[in-house]
Amino acid sequence: MFGRKNKSSDMIDAGEELDRLEQDRVEGDYGASELGSERRQSAPGARMFLIVVLVAILAVGAAFTYKAMSNLSASDEDETKKQDTVSKVIPTITPRPIRPEPAPTPAPVAQPIQPVPSVQPTQQTVYGSPAAPAGPRQKTQAELIRERMLQSGLQEGSGADLGAAEARAMGGGQGGGSLTGGGSGELAEKLQPMRLAGSKAGQLPNRDLLLTQGAMIDCVLETKMVTTQPGMTKCRLTRDIYSASGRVVLLDRGTIVTGFYQGGITQGQARIFVQWSRAETPKGVIVDLASPGTGPLGEAGVGGWIDTHFWQRFGGAVFISMIGDLGQWASQAGRSSGDNSVQFSNTAQGTEQAAAEALRNSVNIPPTLYKNQGERVSIFVARDLDFSDVYSLRANYISK
Repeated sequence: MFGRKNKSSDMIDAGEELDRLEQDRVEGDYGASELGSERRQSAPGARMFLIVVLVAILAVGAAFTYKAMSNLSASDEDETKKQDTVSKVIPTITPRPIRPEPAPTPAPVAQPIQPVPSVQPTQQTVYGSPAAPAGPRQKTQAELIRERMLQSGLQEGSGADLGAAEARAMGGGQGGGSLTGGGSGELAEKLQPMRLAGSKAGQLPNRDLLLTQGAMIDCVLETKMVTTQPGMTKCRLTRDIYSASGRVVLLDRGTIVTGFYQGGITQGQARIFVQWSRAETPKGVIVDLASPGTGPLGEAGVGGWIDTHFWQRFGGAVFISMIGDLGQWASQAGRSSGDNSVQFSNTAQGTEQAAAEALRNSVNIPPTLYKNQGERVSIFVARDLDFSDVYSLRANYISK
């Protein structure tokens, strides 16, 4: 491979020699390129395609430019037309001639009231009979004028009382518009002053034997309350109830109180009314309470757990509606599959009617309130309770 060199020649460069050998090996395996100065041939039609693309781009740009210019000119023409139209719509203002105001007509002069001449009865004297009594005194002209001024339109007759005329004037007429007509008297009622009855302070007879109005009694239920039907209930006092003075026990702990409650609460109502009628102490003393029941904090009515009966009211209608939806789905599925399917239109309509009927019969179910036994309630004393007929006080003296 390496040629022989004379000893007198230069030194051999190993790197250059290896490069030369590698080049000779490559040319020997693949052969040297014979292209020479020829260029790479391009695909046929590529130049024409580029020309067509450039022409298309230029055409699209020209079209967009022309469209924009035409729109701009059209908008300018529209604005010009609008301005011309507005300028033509404005009418010319022609001032109206001012007419002279008519001269005011003079007010009519009131005519003086002519007095009514009084007619005096003719007195006839019979021979031999006693002289007739003298007639009433004749009124002067000034008295007649004053009487006529007083008898104004507020009176219905010449002999009407002035107080009655004023009352009729305050009542007013509804249809005629005059002050003397009969009516409902709304104006008179509104003009009447509000009169408050006086109140005098009093003294309680014996506060040691009196349970006054407004006292609160704690009680624990012994029976369960269900408002499906009205019924009676019972509770037991948990502590002693003292008198108004706070020194005497009037209702002992363990006193049984009976009462009754209503049934059938309405939608949205969360409490029921309970009335406690009678209390019986362990010593046999009874007293009529006739007082309402309240919550533990004194709120009106007695609350509890509310059952709205949702599924009983709407469950049947929902179930029937689901059946109708399934039937409609089956009908649509059969219709899309072919023309020989069974139609369920009448069945769907009947299902809707059945759902409406079921909802109509069950939607009016009232809610039910449950109050369990052992829960705490309160009684608001509605009137003074006097125990003086069954209890008496005795003084105890402690000897030293």
